[in-house]
Amino acid sequence: LARPLERRDPQHQKLVSWSPTSRRADSFRSRPAQLAQRARSPASMSIAIVMGVSGSGKSELCRRVVGRVGLGGRWIEGDDLHPPENIAKMASGVPLDDRDRQPWLKKINARLHEVKGDASSECPVLVSCSALKESYREKLREGFEEGEVTFIWLDISDEAELQARLTGRSQHFMPASLVRSQLEALETPRGCVRLDATRPKEELAQILISHLSNRL
Repeated sequence: LARPLERRDPQHQKLVSWSPTSRRADSFRSRPAQLAQRARSPASMSIAIVMGVSGSGKSELCRRVVGRVGLGGRWIEGDDLHPPENIAKMASGVPLDDRDRQPWLKKINARLHEVKGDASSECPVLVSCSALKESYREKLREGFEEGEVTFIWLDISDEAELQARLTGRSQHFMPASLVRSQLEALETPRGCVRLDATRPKEELAQILISHLSNRL
């Protein structure tokens, strides 16, 4: 039998426990339709920001989950909101600094508030964004009530593994040479849901789905 994945860490929330044979997993098989049909008021909208260094699997995880739980495309891809000058800088192998990232973070935050103001918006909303520093996370949370925004941290520190992932990725502006700068910039998030990014992708998707179901 598959064993549930669970990790305890005093600095982070306990991960949702899930296994293919668990009662919760069985009961959740009927939840995608409920997620698609049920909407919250803007005041109670739930936002899950999937964060981590480049190559940790943020976009892949969101892509797997958004199509499974009927979020109706409510996934904000942070990479799509970078200004052209940021993309050009990273593509040339130069890491972004705090000043470069401020307009980008502000744009993601504004997009989240647009979604919140949409009376027809479904919940929860997924966001893929590196959110490497605490000040960046504060900017993303700006204007939201406590508990509205949860950070899902895809934790991986193996530089060689990250470089291999980026090298094997096509049609993306981030070069493998910037992995080290990302790891150096990362500040351990507080009060997040921490996922081991080296686990199988499907396992991580099921954990996130279970977390989202608990937020309803």
